[in-house]
Amino acid sequence: MEYLNEALSLHKALGDRYSEGLDLINIGSAYVNLKDWPKALEYFNLALPIVKTADDRRWTEAMVLSSIGRATSSLGNAQEALQYLNEALAIHKALNNRIWEAHTLTDLGVAYDSLGQPEKALDYFNQALTLTRAIAHHNGQASNLLRIARVERNRGNLSEARRRIEAALEINESLRTRVVNQESRTSFSAFRREYYVFYVDLLMRMGADAEALQANERARARGLLETLTESRVDIRQGVDAQLLERACVATTDQRRRAAACTRANRRC
Repeated sequence: MEYLNEALSLHKALGDRYSEGLDLINIGSAYVNLKDWPKALEYFNLALPIVKTADDRRWTEAMVLSSIGRATSSLGNAQEALQYLNEALAIHKALNNRIWEAHTLTDLGVAYDSLGQPEKALDYFNQALTLTRAIAHHNGQASNLLRIARVERNRGNLSEARRRIEAALEINESLRTRVVNQESRTSFSAFRREYYVFYVDLLMRMGADAEALQANERARARGLLETLTESRVDIRQGVDAQLLERACVATTDQRRRAAACTRANRRC
């Protein structure tokens, strides 16, 4: 925030209006990360008239309109947000800006969901899901699957909700394994904890208590292991040498069986 405000002052002094608008957008986005929606909306509204005057910058205008719509919706003014989001969506489509089109479709779904219109919400979430799949935006796929699952749960369609959230969890697990840096992996898992919280709650509602407990313990165990790994704690320290040897043998046997199954082209 400190550097962005310094950049804003410099661009104002230079009379660089477009860069000034970008600084305002970035400051607003920083407030979004802080969940300070009133401040975010304030800066997005300051940026809008500036980027509108820039030549051939409609994509920036559409981005600001989307951001205003999201902030307005988050402040509880979903009906007002629809105006900004629909205006932004039309520009994103015209410019073939598919990533922002997907984001805006999701935000429209959120707005309709808060207005108590689940059918419309599902329509927009599914449109966003189709688009994120087409552009291989995996985070967007998982996010929309979670939102669809929530709507289906609230409508009493628990089996469909489970199908959707399990698909989201599968995507998240795939993404998590791609994160090489341990600190980033721990942050990723913490950020995605809401998926497991929802999943466990859904299983409990379905009467699958044993599966809910298993899912909860699996999530807790992974979080603990990643925290220990990040802090470089040797969890084997002080463990009986015979137990460690048995664990090593068991792991080796598992790998051999897996390799044998792969060679035999069958599933273990």
